[in-house]
Amino acid sequence: PSRQPMHTLPLHEPPSAKPAPLRILHLEDDFLDSDLVRQNLLNSEIDGEFVYAANILEFSAALEREHFDLILSDFTLPGGSGLAALAIARANCPAVPYLFVSGTIGEEQTIESLHQGATDCVLKHRLERLVPAVRRALSETGERAKRHAAEAALRQADVRFRDIFENAVEGIYRSTPQGRLLDVNRT
Repeated sequence: PSRQPMHTLPLHEPPSAKPAPLRILHLEDDFLDSDLVRQNLLNSEIDGEFVYAANILEFSAALEREHFDLILSDFTLPGGSGLAALAIARANCPAVPYLFVSGTIGEEQTIESLHQGATDCVLKHRLERLVPAVRRALSETGERAKRHAAEAALRQADVRFRDIFENAVEGIYRSTPQGRLLDVNRT
């Protein structure tokens, strides 16, 4: 089947009790490869909706228009490189996992892409690694988001405590068991 640029294909309809499907941006100029990746994820029961981009311009436009949970990208692209696409993604959505799925990426390019912020690289002839790599990337992203939320809540609690401590009408102090003052409020 022919593929129109920038179209969305759901992997499958999720039951209403399941969370919303993943929004996956796939930068790939070869329809057969993009369909192979989609089928691989479909067979693993990863719920997702794909938005395809055949080149870096479409990719950049999609990032400006929508939010994505995962980015998959070929490394060799017409009119640009995978590293250029990675730089665009990191500038627009630094927390979104970015996996290269490529048949041409070499060892040095893999190392460079990981240094530039790619989450992982999977070779097209080793697609059995794709699902575990996607699951690990999504899990790590979820854990990172939970950690950031917990840190933000802790900072907010500290600000509230500091406000109460500083604005209390009674004098409050903290000291060591030996009586050395650690903190006192204005009162």
